[in-house]
Amino acid sequence: MNNLFLSIMCLSLFIFSSNCEIIAENNDKQIKKEQEKRLQAAIDSVNFVNAMIALEKMEFSIGADRAAIKGGVANYVESNTNFINAHDGKAIVQLARIGSMRGTNGLGGITVEGNVSNIKTRTSKKGNFSLEFSVMGSAISARISIDIPKGSNYATATVYPNFNSDTLTIYGIVIPYSSTKTFQGHTL
Repeated sequence: MNNLFLSIMCLSLFIFSSNCEIIAENNDKQIKKEQEKRLQAAIDSVNFVNAMIALEKMEFSIGADRAAIKGGVANYVESNTNFINAHDGKAIVQLARIGSMRGTNGLGGITVEGNVSNIKTRTSKKGNFSLEFSVMGSAISARISIDIPKGSNYATATVYPNFNSDTLTIYGIVIPYSSTKTFQGHTL
């Protein structure tokens, strides 16, 4: 009887310790997930601040990973040949070939450049950042609106031409102009 009691106690102790290990392992996984979430949130916050600074200084590049013409379906594009850059008081909007669109920039699309004016920045109550400015050049007359949500550097930029309704919307990451790796075609 004593041996049976001792065996049951040992078995109970073994089961209890196994359950404790499983609980401890689950807690470690949860703690690791929470730490990863906090780290990613901190990285996103730093990227957002860097994007805001680049936009406010008008020294930025938005490499598009998707682009949509006239509010149509957004096509996936290469970020080094489809972009909006601002540097030294000028802005460049470039699109390489998208679908059946053909252009003269040597990449099958268009590249236009102009002087920047009428710069307006705004931060919403929720912390989202917006930038609007005008671009005037020999082949472009447009208003550009850029929006980035709080805690991100992923932007939505829309080009509103002044003389037609062929809007262009690009989606991509905002980086400082000094870090850009874009390939510029021939400017109109």
